[in-house]
Amino acid sequence: MGTVRTPEVRPVAELLVDNARRHGGRVAFADDRRALSWAELECRTGRLGARLGTGRSDRVAFCSWS
Repeated sequence: MGTVRTPEVRPVAELLVDNARRHGGRVAFADDRRALSWAELECRTGRLGARLGTGRSDRVAFCSWS
């Protein structure tokens, strides 16, 4: 019988850093007003964490609504 592969669960911050390295200037997010590259998204996320006073290993919940 074959082995079933389970997807690796990784922190969002780690995924952002990896995607910023791999995809840099490619668009990560876009809406009617703006587009952000992976590098810009990673940078802005880091600045938001700093403003919230969180450390590198702190957990933060986020919610988006329209």
